[in-house]
Amino acid sequence: MHINIDKAKKSKIAKAVLAAVFALFLTVGVAGLNRTKTVSAAESENLILKMQYGASIKLAADGLRFKIKMNKSTADYINSGDEITLNAYVAPASEFEKITDGEYKNLAVKVGGALDKQKIYFDGENYCANVCITGLAAASKGEKLLYNVDFAAIAFIKNGETVVKYADFPKGRTESGEETGECDIKNVTRSQYYVANSSFLSAKESYESEILSVYGWFGGENFPIKITSESEYSALIEKIEKNGDLIASLNEKTVFVTESVRAAVEAAGAKTLEEAGLLNVKYEQSTSPALVLNSAAAKAGETVQITVSVKNNPGFAAAVLSVAYDSSILSVKSVTYGASFSGGIAPNLKANPLQLAFENIEQNESDGVFATITFEISAQAVSGSVSPVTLSYKKGNVCDIDENDVHFDIISGKITVK
Repeated sequence: MHINIDKAKKSKIAKAVLAAVFALFLTVGVAGLNRTKTVSAAESENLILKMQYGASIKLAADGLRFKIKMNKSTADYINSGDEITLNAYVAPASEFEKITDGEYKNLAVKVGGALDKQKIYFDGENYCANVCITGLAAASKGEKLLYNVDFAAIAFIKNGETVVKYADFPKGRTESGEETGECDIKNVTRSQYYVANSSFLSAKESYESEILSVYGWFGGENFPIKITSESEYSALIEKIEKNGDLIASLNEKTVFVTESVRAAVEAAGAKTLEEAGLLNVKYEQSTSPALVLNSAAAKAGETVQITVSVKNNPGFAAAVLSVAYDSSILSVKSVTYGASFSGGIAPNLKANPLQLAFENIEQNESDGVFATITFEISAQAVSGSVSPVTLSYKKGNVCDIDENDVHFDIISGKITVK
């Protein structure tokens, strides 16, 4: 996100900040950067230069690190003579967005310089160099809170005063880390707050104490530890359980949880942050209409109940909802509609998906339990097995008294065999 300040003030702040807080890793002079030009592809056809996806947090001191990747041929070319240099520009992402022809020398606000070629290193897969931003905390005063400003970086190779090659921006990433989509500057655009938050909640890293120590502003009321996914929620609980000293530090911070995560945790019956010992957890107040299917657990051969609940009901007069489940684990024994939804129609209990139908001559704006479903768990079900219980509806299957479509967010659940 960007700081909301007027254009003149933004420009003044950006220039002052760039002059004061950017440190290109072991840089030298920056003269002549505006006299560059791009040459033919002949010299650069074998060169591979890319910006790595995202950015990382510096742990030893306040800073944000961008990584440059290259192949061996490119590293050898850079080291082939004193006139060949590896350079970088760093600027607010908003300045990069103004460049439409790839000529980053025309950035209105930027710093840049030649990196120390001796600091190019091999990470086991690629040859790499780092570009770091430091001192954002010292430069953040009053309304100049730079932690939330999006920054981007671009590397380039020069032969003398001529640009041989600009780095490619990276593609996006899936949750599993695979490349997806197009090469785009947004994939190397990050704020220090975003990176600190992502690093803190990462299930793969254990840098919580270092981040809280170096970045004292992180976790404050203006920059809370923000949880936007179930995996982040469970990762924080796991970190608390592994590091008993962490809870004391966290209880001096603010943890913010989005409504969708809160609802999913509630539906799953999972352990909460409060149960893990956190005292200062705040929740997003959502007004979005939602249909929520909770989760439950029982032993093989037992019966178990789950509910479909309506939240923030905008009003509807008819609905047909589908509830799908694993019939090798579960069978439906009964369905009971809630008191506010007595117009429910008895379903075929053997159908999978189970169809829950409701019709009323008046608009129903009630919240609460729409239906309670009783399942029986197969006597042959294996302990630890899980049946997702998936709630859905087709377009047009939930409507108001005038037959207009009504939208609800969906949160599904699961039944676990103990």
